Amino acid sequence: MKPLDGTFAANALEHGVAGLAVDASRIEAGESAGRWPANVALDEDAAAMLDQATRANTPGDSGGTSRFFYVAKVATAERNAGLEAGDPCRHPTLKPVKLAEWIAKLLLPPPREDGSPRRLLVPFSGAGSEVAGALRAGWDEVVGIERSEEYAAWSRKRIPALERLTFEAAARATAYLPGQALLFDA
Repeated sequence: MKPLDGTFAANALEHGVAGLAVDASRIEAGESAGRWPANVALDEDAAAMLDQATRANTPGDSGGTSRFFYVAKVATAERNAGLEAGDPCRHPTLKPVKLAEWIAKLLLPPPREDGSPRRLLVPFSGAGSEVAGALRAGWDEVVGIERSEEYAAWSRKRIPALERLTFEAAARATAYLPGQALLFDA
């Protein structure tokens, strides 16, 4: 971030840094502007613990409290997008592209007055989910750096496929916890 020059809002407008585009990262909800995103994202284990801890407070509720938060789970169709059947993506900490897109949208600065590109550096780009998410979010230029040649090879194949991927089929193929909402499907 550039040194703070006045307020964070002024820095965001002047330098394109220091702000969060919270309004742009609302989770779509039909005809309305969408709901504000949760300040927490859970993994499957944390979601199960939250549901268990709050079950007594929500009698008769078929879903758990975790449905109000995002639970990260990558569908097989998304994991292997762009790859050949004999070369599946085996990255151990693969991120969901919709989650990466949502975070990238949250970080995306407004278009610059001089027209210069908004650039994002992904220093540990793994198999490309964060790069693809940033491109889907509208970043003008995204540079990914990865030291593993295997991960970089998957990334080069997955990114173009993930940019085009629709998530209806991927969401149906994903095993979510009972009652878990699909918050990032649009």
